Amino acid sequence: MTGQRKTCLFVGDGGVATGFANMNHAYVDGMIRGGWETHFLAVNFNGDQEQPSPYPIYTTRGYGGGDQMGYARMPGLINKLRPDVVCVTTDPWHVPQYRRAA
Repeated sequence: MTGQRKTCLFVGDGGVATGFANMNHAYVDGMIRGGWETHFLAVNFNGDQEQPSPYPIYTTRGYGGGDQMGYARMPGLINKLRPDVVCVTTDPWHVPQYRRAA
């Protein structure tokens, strides 16, 4: 990439031992290698990070009344980070709520 570094807020299962989380971390790792500044709002992540990460990982739990999917936390992160893109990987029935949250 040329010019100013682009920023992404990535939202999806993460920081846990699931296939979906592994896929999402691979996406985020690829974005980092591609020069993106990436922040990960990780569904099912409890906030205890055992290993250092090359990108910030935010928990959805216990935030905004215990919203597990991150709907309540997403607007604040968007406002703070001002990402160029928000990438959400989830089951299709969650997409309308994420769109409303953004």
